[in-house]
Amino acid sequence: MDNAIEILKEQIELNNVLIKNLRSVHPESKSPKV
Repeated sequence: MDNAIEILKEQIELNNVLIKNLRSVHPESKSPKV
């Protein structure tokens, strides 16, 4: 289970980085499109 939690944490970190990059590229879209 610890491994799964670590992997999830890494995925969340990557998602946060991607969202930040998208926002910096498209500042007009403040809310991510689902």
